[in-house]
Amino acid sequence: MNELSGDYETQLSKSLHETNTLIEKLSKLTTSMMETKNDIKALDTLVKSVTQDCLQLIKVWNKSNGLKKVKKLQSNQTNIPKTENVDVSDKMSSFLLALDLESPYNRVDITRTIQDYIKKHNLIHDDDINFDETLSTLFNEEKCTFFNLHTLISKHITTSK
Repeated sequence: MNELSGDYETQLSKSLHETNTLIEKLSKLTTSMMETKNDIKALDTLVKSVTQDCLQLIKVWNKSNGLKKVKKLQSNQTNIPKTENVDVSDKMSSFLLALDLESPYNRVDITRTIQDYIKKHNLIHDDDINFDETLSTLFNEEKCTFFNLHTLISKHITTSK
């Protein structure tokens, strides 16, 4: 019986030592994580400060060069109301006339006509529109998504004067 209690004490001592080692490691890891968290907070503060400094420098530079804030349109945006009459490229005009859409054109009618054409000719596959020969010639692309379709249409549109 004495032999069993000696093995038990040895095993208990080992387990206690391993537990203490794990607690020490966990404590070091926790301290390291707290230091990392503080470092991240300091970096975040520094980035915000540098960003503010850069913005201030840009404002000063713009002001010294007589520049005002300019609202830029993204390259695929145009400032044309959807129902305003627009001019279209010759390619687009020929395409729309072949589908019995006569001028004056507006964005809504052009987009609706092209989308109807796509649906009528079953050109939608998964999330893509696989162009037939007619649309491929018009847009110089083989396929696109509905989101990109508006960009392709915009390339053929200008405002009417």
